[in-house]
Amino acid sequence: NIFPDAAPEDIAKPYITYQVTSELGAPFQLGVTSLVETDIQFSVWAATGESRSAIKAAVRIFFDGKIRQTFGSSFCQSVRNTNNIDTVENPDDGSQNFSYGCFMDFKFWHSR
Repeated sequence: NIFPDAAPEDIAKPYITYQVTSELGAPFQLGVTSLVETDIQFSVWAATGESRSAIKAAVRIFFDGKIRQTFGSSFCQSVRNTNNIDTVENPDDGSQNFSYGCFMDFKFWHSR
């Protein structure tokens, strides 16, 4: 499951949330272009470290194949994975049900 901003509280792992962290027009020596640089952070949450690793790999593979494709009215020029930070959250209830997370930052260059 993939959700914008936050997942519902009762959703089972694994899941992904995402949010746009920056969206800027691209300057050009002769003026403004139709290119936009959009940064999106994907947060992967899983019940095990192995599951987290598999989902991270699947997200990277998915975006590797999206260069020069059209999404709605935007043509994707470039996609780059710029940062990955793994984390483990301890359960509040004292159980061993840890949450294995990863914050994955991607930079997209696309047309408006």
